[in-house]
Amino acid sequence: MTGLLKAFQIYWSENSEMFFSSNKFDSLVDDSIDAALSKKSLPKYLDFSTEIIDNIKNSLVNLTNEALTHLVLYAFLQRVLNGGVDFIQREYALGSLRADICVSYKDLRYPLELKIKDHKSQSASLEQLFDYMNKCLASEGWLVVFDKDFAKPWDKKINWKTRKYKGKTIHIVGC
Repeated sequence: MTGLLKAFQIYWSENSEMFFSSNKFDSLVDDSIDAALSKKSLPKYLDFSTEIIDNIKNSLVNLTNEALTHLVLYAFLQRVLNGGVDFIQREYALGSLRADICVSYKDLRYPLELKIKDHKSQSASLEQLFDYMNKCLASEGWLVVFDKDFAKPWDKKINWKTRKYKGKTIHIVGC
């Protein structure tokens, strides 16, 4: 899994701008919310501040961007792993939660959690991945963090940190 994700980091650095530039959801979200608000059809008690509207827009854009990264990584893994893996699943059910991607190979599970980089703490993501790892009896997991800042050089965005978290090994993969 480590080798596959290192290969994906290179693939992502070479192709990510194409995926995000073709992603029309950012402007679609903005346009849809602006159009709904301009009609003044909302009840008076739903008079949202600009800050609340911006937070809603950013949350929806992050959701669509995270779904895009899920699909690209899933397709990359599927192309490479096709035929040699027991199975690869997107949004793999683990209890009441869902791991973003889980690869099964020779009775082992390799859970991956994907996130878009923001200014929030990583602790919730680490705990979420740790819970997945417990549920599928994995001692190792991967937190893949996508940085959408295209002004930042790739040697700053592509990184790899391995750490122990509550006795398990978690790799934080910067893309």
